[in-house]
This record gives sequence, structure tokens and C-alpha cells, in this order.
Amino acid sequence: MSTDLTPRPGEDLTPQPPLRAGEGERSRELRVGSPSPSQWGGGQGVGPLLGLFRDPDAVADALDALRAAGYREQDITVLSDTPYPEGAFGEGETRHSLYVYPFVGALCGFVVGLLVTIGTQLAYPMVTGGKPILAIPPMTIVIYGGTLLGAIVVTILGILVESRLPDLAASPYDPRIAEGYLGVAVTAARDDAERLLREAGAVDVVTDEASRHAR
Repeated sequence: MSTDLTPRPGEDLTPQPPLRAGEGERSRELRVGSPSPSQWGGGQGVGPLLGLFRDPDAVADALDALRAAGYREQDITVLSDTPYPEGAFGEGETRHSLYVYPFVGALCGFVVGLLVTIGTQLAYPMVTGGKPILAIPPMTIVIYGGTLLGAIVVTILGILVESRLPDLAASPYDPRIAEGYLGVAVTAARDDAERLLREAGAVDVVTDEASRHAR
């Protein structure tokens, strides 16, 4: 039985390293059944995009389409000049950890106040009438003030962090939002974002560069 070793047109004859056990089957599965990058929800990044809508239902459809394409909730922002109730467009519940900041700040303030009062009295001891160097009643006043101050300061910082202020991402904006349009901003947009927004009913899609000129 003879074997035809004549190369076919376009056939790659470059020597390949030997495959490990099971690697050939795995590579064949990747060639046959692997999804393309577009099916993974991947694609080339195109920068922030802003879709403008007139209908709130179209905004909800756009959010559903973007989620189905693999976009995360934190990558999508709805912009409006009207205070719609939370969840009106089907957006997910916003999770935050603001309640943790007061406790962390209070704990830090308590520890700092305790160390300052104890350290100061031990560093500069003043013995008065045989009384102990560490005077507990005055210490409680300083520790109480430090606890409150720490809770307030850290809570303010937490509000800024949870509100993402200042907005360093520079999400796109369009003046037509102040005229009643609804905006869907996609900060980490891929090459399929504009198509998804237009298919959902966007009357216009503005890029980040165009929105800067509009401002």
C-alpha cells in the first residue's frame, strides 16, 4: 500500500514540534468548535460611546442588549435630566459598601486618640499629688473626639469613592441630554457597541472626541 506524499497547493510543510498526549485532540476541538472573539463578547476597544434615545423603552432594550453582549453594569451609565426612579430602565441594583466607612473611621479615630493620649502622658509625665500618670477621665474626652472625627472624615472620603468622584473616566456627554434626550454611556466600548445601541433605537451615537467638541 503506497502513500502519496506529494504536497498539495497551499499546504504548510514547516516542521512542527511533536504534540503531547491529548494535545492533538484538544487542538482539533479548538479549530472546530471554538467560538470566534466576537462570539466571546470580545473585540477591539473603540473608547467611550454615548447613545442618545428618545424613548425610555429603547433605553431598557439597549441595556439588555449590552448585557447580553458581555458588558458589565459598571461599564454602562444612563444619563438623563429627569429624575427617573431607580431601576426604571431595568438597570441592576447598585451595590455599595458605604456603611463600612463609618465603622472603619471610628475604629481608626479611637486607636489614634488612645495612642495620642497615652503616648503624650508617658512622654511628658506630670505627677500631681500622687495621682496616676494616666488620667482616664480626660483621656475619654480626647478618645471620644478622635472617634467622631475619624468616622466623619472617612465617611466623607467613602462618599467620594462610592460616587466615583472625581470622574477620572471622563464619560462622554451631549448637550441634547439637557433637552430631554436619554443617554446610555458605555465607558469600555468595543467595536460592537455602536451597532447594539443603534439596533436598540438610538437616534445618534456620539464618540468621546465628538462629545468634547460639543462641550
